[in-house]
Amino acid sequence: AAGRKAAAQADLLAAGSERLPRLDLSLSSGAAGLGPDSNDALRGARDAASSDWSVGLGLELPLGNGAAKSRQRRARIALREAELRERDEAASIVGEVRTLIIELETGAESLRAAEASAALAAEQLESENEKLKAGRSTPFQVAQVRQNLVESRLSVERARIGLVKLGARLDRV
Repeated sequence: AAGRKAAAQADLLAAGSERLPRLDLSLSSGAAGLGPDSNDALRGARDAASSDWSVGLGLELPLGNGAAKSRQRRARIALREAELRERDEAASIVGEVRTLIIELETGAESLRAAEASAALAAEQLESENEKLKAGRSTPFQVAQVRQNLVESRLSVERARIGLVKLGARLDRV
C-alpha cells in the first residue's frame, strides 16, 4: 500500500508539473578549421574567430491544457484511492490483532479451566483408589475416574496447542 501511495504521489507531482510554464535554455558551440593541410586546419579551429556560438531560450505557457488537467485530476483520484486502501489495510490489521488478543485471553481462560479440571480429576482418582483399598469402590469405577483424568489432561494439551497456534497467527500479523 505504501508503494502504491508513493507512486500515486509521484504521478500527481508529474501531472501538476505539466501545467506549469516551461523555460528552456540551450547553448552550443562549434569550431571549423580551413587550410591547405591538416596542421593549418587545426590551428584555424583553435582560433576563436572561426568558432560558432549559439544561445537559445524557449518559453512554453500551457494555456487551457485540458489533457494535463485531466491527468492531474486522475492522479489526485488515484492518490486518494491509495490513501484509502492504506487506511483500510491498517484498520483491518488493527481489527485482526484485537480479535486475536481476545481469542488469546479466551484461550488462556480455557487453559486455566482445563488445568483445574485435570487437578480435580487427579484428586478424584486418588480418592477412588483409597475407596478401592477400603472396599467401598470397584476396579470399574477406578477405571472410569482414570479415563476422566486422561481426558482432562488431553483438554489441557489441546488448550496449550490452541494458544501456541494463536501466538503464531499473531506473529504473522
